[in-house]
Amino acid sequence: MKIKKRSLESIGVFFILIRSTTALMPLLRKETIEYINPVTINYIDLVVSVGLSFIALFLFLSQTKACLKALIKNRLIGLLLGLVFISIFWSNQPEFTFRQSIFLLGTTLFGVYLAVRFDRKEILRLLLWTIATSALLSIIFAIEIPYLGLHSDDHQQAWRGIYLHKNTLGRLMVLGVICALVLAMNSKKKKSLAPWVFIGVFLSIVFLAKSTTAIVMLFALLLILPIFRIIHLNIVIVLPCIILIILSFSLLLTWLLVNIDSVFLFLGKDITLTGRTILWQAVWDVIKERFWTGYGYGAFWLGNEGPSSYVWEYIQWDTPNAHNGLLELWLQVGIVGVIIFLISLLGNIIRAIFLVRKYPNYINIFPLVFFIFFTFINISESTIMVQNSIYWITYVAFSIQLNNYSKQLEST
Repeated sequence: MKIKKRSLESIGVFFILIRSTTALMPLLRKETIEYINPVTINYIDLVVSVGLSFIALFLFLSQTKACLKALIKNRLIGLLLGLVFISIFWSNQPEFTFRQSIFLLGTTLFGVYLAVRFDRKEILRLLLWTIATSALLSIIFAIEIPYLGLHSDDHQQAWRGIYLHKNTLGRLMVLGVICALVLAMNSKKKKSLAPWVFIGVFLSIVFLAKSTTAIVMLFALLLILPIFRIIHLNIVIVLPCIILIILSFSLLLTWLLVNIDSVFLFLGKDITLTGRTILWQAVWDVIKERFWTGYGYGAFWLGNEGPSSYVWEYIQWDTPNAHNGLLELWLQVGIVGVIIFLISLLGNIIRAIFLVRKYPNYINIFPLVFFIFFTFINISESTIMVQNSIYWITYVAFSIQLNNYSKQLEST
């Protein structure tokens, strides 16, 4: 009976995680509707979201006492959620903000449940199998249903699989590579081929997606990963190493800035980062109008009917978000929300470093790698406090675990 209950629980978790990767439904909707007004209710999407939200709520309630205790310990996550709901009072679309806030609450509570119910290794495996399933479906779509699985000619037939854009597929596969690599390095069965097969498949899809952002992020993380092995060493050794690394990255950054035109030419990008710098300037202009409060959670990007009309007109393309996590958060809940999140992120990174120093193994390295990965993706995308997002779920889960001492006793 316990095995059956655990199996049903794992199936529910798996479906929620698959949904949180934004698989299939946004792609299918976009193929049939040229422009999707976010305020318009899509009943199929709503039924799926509500259904999975009920599953998430049921799972949370099955661990109510532990989940509430863990959430209370992480006050910053609670403060961010409170700010989101308070933003209803100054939102341009209060009903829509309320609806979005409820879904964000469900997403966050599911992250809390994961942290309480599963240890780090189990969360890693759940992520790996979720990403592996997405990879398999993306291969099927790209080969058997190319009009859906491949981008049009303007993206050189790049793979997008079961996702709306190649960058979405690319960054998810990068996370898959890191998950599989950490599990492979941590495995006692060093000759096991399974993790390396996963790594090979994920790497292949990253390059087939032709996502420059994902490729650069992948190489950066692979270069940084060996550095984490020195964190547990004596501070007398670690400190000079950290100083040397910072100096090396400073020299590299200086060289990149001096040769910025050549670098962007090599990457096949224009110096505006495909229009992002122009977008960020337009977004900053509207942020200044509501610097302290923002426009309300989910209430900015409402097409030509909302405050986003100025940005769309300025940049001449219909962007769905700010393509930067902090700017997007600022638009929604103002500078207070940005400060709370940055304190949360910095605290998580510091606690993750202390965890690795005290319990040095590859599984315990993963939260630190993830927080750096999360920081990277939010330079050019927006995944901070996003409803139904696997990245926000994972961020919350590791935030909770790093605040819960018992979860830090992860064995190798």
